[in-house]
Amino acid sequence: AVRNLRIVSPLQALTIPDPEVKEEITTARRHFLDRFKVGLEAESKARRELAEKKSEQLQADATAPDWAKQAASSVNRIRNADEKHIETAFDNAVAQFDRDRPSKKAAKNSNRYQFVGLINSASSKTPIMWYARKKPTNARWSVRLVHADQAAIVKDLFNRGKVDIFARYE
Repeated sequence: AVRNLRIVSPLQALTIPDPEVKEEITTARRHFLDRFKVGLEAESKARRELAEKKSEQLQADATAPDWAKQAASSVNRIRNADEKHIETAFDNAVAQFDRDRPSKKAAKNSNRYQFVGLINSASSKTPIMWYARKKPTNARWSVRLVHADQAAIVKDLFNRGKVDIFARYE
C-alpha cells in the first residue's frame, strides 16, 4: 500500500526573504532550544552545588549521636527545599536569557511592494504573470513564485467531491 501512495502538491512556492530580515530570522524552535539549554545548564550547576553541600553536611551530621533519626525526619523537607532551589535556578537563568536577548525587530526594507509571480506553463506568451500588492508592515519577503499544478488541483477537488467533470472549452 505504501508503494502506491503518491503525494502531489497542487501548489509549489519559492519565497525569497528580504536580505535584511534573513540574518535576523530566528525560528521559535531555535529560540526555545536556546532558552531551554541555558535553563538546563543552570539546573545542572545547582544540582552539583547541592550535592557538594549535601556531602559536606552528611559528614558533619554523621558525628552526632542520633544522626539516623535526624536524617529520616528531614529527608522530605530537604528534598523539597532542593527542588525549589533547582527550579529557582532554572527560572532565573531563563529570565536572564530573555533580558539579554530581546526579540529583534525586523529591519526596514526599502521595497514598498510584494511581488508574486504565478507560473503558467500552458501559456507560451506569458509564462509568468506578475502581481504586486502593498507590503504589510510585518512582512518578511518581497518576491514569491507560485506554480499551480492544475491537474493536481482538479484531482484534489474530484477526490473531495467538489467537482464531477472537468472540461476545458476552447
